[in-house]
Parts: sequence; structure tokens; C-alpha cells
Amino acid sequence: MLLFLALLLIVLVAVFAVQNAFPVAVTFFAWSFETSLVLVILGAAVLGALTVGVLGLLKQVRLNVRLWGTRGQVRRLEAELAQARARCSRLEEELARASAGQAGGPAEGPGSGRGSGHPG
Repeated sequence: MLLFLALLLIVLVAVFAVQNAFPVAVTFFAWSFETSLVLVILGAAVLGALTVGVLGLLKQVRLNVRLWGTRGQVRRLEAELAQARARCSRLEEELARASAGQAGGPAEGPGSGRGSGHPG
């Protein structure tokens, strides 16, 4: 659809330029010359298209650089997450072993009665 609209715009500009094909005096800073209005119209359209294209390309490059940096950050965060999950698994295993060891014998942890400061 976008390509169709671009082609339609190109045809409209070309028709407009051809219908206005008389000579005009063009002055730009110190330069002054006479040329066909067709060339002025088409030249302005081409310069406008090139400007939009270059600015679009620069934006795309900037977005790609940003995306590259974000992907690197995602990889770092995924590595940190994997390390945190591994540590969590190890701590859960240690807790399970510690709980299993305490279940078989008398509880001697904090607050077990002796020396805890509570009557009991």
C-alpha cells in the first residue's frame, strides 16, 4: 500500500512538472540561472526524497545500535538470572538437608528453650 502511494505521488509530481514546463529564473545565494520549471520541480522532489531517505537511514542505524545494546543487556541479565536460580536451588537443597537433619534429633536452634530468655 505504501509503495502504491509513493508511486502515485511520483506520477502526480511528474504530471505537475510537465504541465509547468516554461523557463524560470532561479537564484540561489550568489548563483543565478535560467532553467525549465520541470527541472526545478523534479530537482526539489528528488532532494526532498533524498533528505527523507538519509534521515530515515540515520534513524534506523541509531535504532539498530540501541537494539544491539539492549540485546547485550538482555544476555547479561539472563546470565545473572541463571546464576540466581542456581544459587536459589543450592540454598533450597541446603535448607532441605538442614531440615531433614533437625527432624531426626532434638531442636537446638534459636528459641529452643535453653538460654533463650523465655521461661519454658
